[in-house]
Amino acid sequence: MAITFRSSTYVTNNTTSSTQIIVNKPAGVAADDMLLAFVAVRGDYTVSSAPSGWTLERSTFSVNDNTGIRHYCYSKKAGGSESTAYTWVHTFGGPFAATILAYDGVSTSTGAVINAGSTRSTSATDTTVSCPAVDNLTTSTAVALVCGYAVNPLSASTVNVVFTPPSGMAERFDSNMEVGVSETLRASLGVADLLTGLTTSASTARVATVSNSGTNVGIALFLLAQTVAASGRAGVWGVLRASQAVNRAAPIGGPTTGPFTSD
Repeated sequence: MAITFRSSTYVTNNTTSSTQIIVNKPAGVAADDMLLAFVAVRGDYTVSSAPSGWTLERSTFSVNDNTGIRHYCYSKKAGGSESTAYTWVHTFGGPFAATILAYDGVSTSTGAVINAGSTRSTSATDTTVSCPAVDNLTTSTAVALVCGYAVNPLSASTVNVVFTPPSGMAERFDSNMEVGVSETLRASLGVADLLTGLTTSASTARVATVSNSGTNVGIALFLLAQTVAASGRAGVWGVLRASQAVNRAAPIGGPTTGPFTSD
């Protein structure tokens, strides 16, 4: 069964003081859909709690101060009855961006979401955000790639920050947030996916561009399709373990549940 994108929803905040990040349920969500949440907050603050039932797949940051960005990714298999909204709490009443994406056709087995790693840039002049390469993706299983891109845009001009997704990937979310309100109150987020065509040539990093430079973090996830989870997880994960230099140290701040959490 092919994996398909169903819908998404989002919330952004670059001005008001709120420690709650409340994201509505995407439209049309059905039982067994895979929900992915990407959350970005400023680098010197953390997400202190997540909604019940969500698994932290990865969290990492670019710089641990107000020039940085802290990026989280969570997953949840939708039940027959879901909440109308989900609430994360972070430790600073300031900037954040968050989105939830719903996918149909993802395996309902444990291990259907594979943390493929993250890449971070500590350069305030960087206008590219990269998700890590996956070398020699030699598998016949059906998989999808989802990449989240988070940046703290440090330009002082009052303009909208716009992400351009990597070539061949579909953009599913762009926070398109205005900056310039305060030079240290910024958090911008974009998400793109590739649902078909992953082959052994998937060894290049997936690089998005951003209209305003800043320190940034890219997170990559693989989703396994319903009919291939049992054999596919071992094949794909074996390749990832052999090819990725991913730091799986203990998380720095924030929740600690999940298979691999932090750089």
